[in-house]
Amino acid sequence: QYGDINFVAATLVGIGTGVLFTLVEMTNCLQPSDPSWMTLVVGFLLPFQLHVLFLCGYSTFQGHPHPLLHSSKLAESAIEGTMSALVQTYALIFRSLEWEDLKVGYISLASSFASIGWAFTQFDRQEKGMAGLPGV
Repeated sequence: QYGDINFVAATLVGIGTGVLFTLVEMTNCLQPSDPSWMTLVVGFLLPFQLHVLFLCGYSTFQGHPHPLLHSSKLAESAIEGTMSALVQTYALIFRSLEWEDLKVGYISLASSFASIGWAFTQFDRQEKGMAGLPGV
């Protein structure tokens, strides 16, 4: 009725772009000291978006965050989260929705933008910064 296939397609493009970014970052972030089984597991979990969960557990076991965990969270917040927030914004502006649906949409959109902002704030902390530059 509303052409919602475009919304679904835009969301899938955002997810796919995040997965491709993470796949490219795997070649940069995986270290020679990483066990080969870890690379295999992350590669299998990546299409299902479960690699972050695995990397959190792996980082906890290692005692320090794996570099791929940072890249994966950046891809999730910068690419996937932003695309999702844009789709939600478009839907709230150009769709005639009931008040209850609008309330849910506004809350969802506010939490999306808060999540994106929080993620970037965490990446830009003073003690580590982003891309080797000092943070705020």
